[in-house]
Amino acid sequence: DGYQEAVLKAMLAAGYTIPKRKRLLLSVGQDTHKAKLLPFIKKLKQHKFKIYGTEGTAKFYRKNGIAIQVVKKGQPVIKLIEKKAIDCVINIPRQYSHQELTDGYRMRRAAIVWHIPLISNVQIAKMYINSVCNLTFDDLLIKAWHEY
Repeated sequence: DGYQEAVLKAMLAAGYTIPKRKRLLLSVGQDTHKAKLLPFIKKLKQHKFKIYGTEGTAKFYRKNGIAIQVVKKGQPVIKLIEKKAIDCVINIPRQYSHQELTDGYRMRRAAIVWHIPLISNVQIAKMYINSVCNLTFDDLLIKAWHEY
């Protein structure tokens, strides 16, 4: 039982899923947060994930050599979520300006309404990415309480 297995089991118990189609929507505000996630986004690409990103996020990762499909904020992002074209939304706001809160709120709200796993914290995003890249559902051992 490793750390990644524990993280993945906890997230599955909370209603998250292991991405089957390997499609992820990424919208990260601060460049410092984008930089912290950079090695993890590279790892997703190495594991054949298709990554969609809002304009600023896609620009940052493209500049760092990672191919990301651009999706405009607002209705295009919402439609992508409504069509269930993605398996997970990672949305980490830059600041709490009215417009950003509105765009981010709509994106997060759509993810919840359409039952798409949502991550809004850099540390949780890093743990989730590591876990889904390194483990499959079959790797998770089911044990009785007393075995832990």
